[in-house]
Amino acid sequence: MTARRLQTVVIVAAVAVSTQVQARERIQCSIELQAAESIIGFREQGRPKSFLTDLLPPRVDKPGAKPRPRHPTITTAMYSIIDDAYANPSIKVRAFVEYRNQTCIDRTERIKVPKTLSEVALPLAGCQERFGNSQSPVLAQCVKAMLENYRNNKR
Repeated sequence: MTARRLQTVVIVAAVAVSTQVQARERIQCSIELQAAESIIGFREQGRPKSFLTDLLPPRVDKPGAKPRPRHPTITTAMYSIIDDAYANPSIKVRAFVEYRNQTCIDRTERIKVPKTLSEVALPLAGCQERFGNSQSPVLAQCVKAMLENYRNNKR
């Protein structure tokens, strides 16, 4: 095999693996965003947190399971979304979905994200106050800037 052909094979393999990883991450983020929107809806309907957590498997990871560095398991993500939504009732659906979207993107890029929404609830509420509860580029940009500020000021 020539060096050029080998280089081509390596590049094609890298792109194939990259595409598989990106597809998996896009699916994970899509599931998280749909869950975030639904969970806020249940919260707004007055459903108790236990209504949702009772539907999930217990919060126990499998012994010896390797942690996924970029994304949590779906069950772990669901618990996180539920905990965040119910611990921060003043955060409405659009701000919450934008927050979950940006943190999912950041995790994909291995950028530090808050462990819980409560760490950034006040500035997120500020974004919501300024830009409302409708999907908009300015709300998304505010959330992104808020998370960048969090990273820059986190010790």
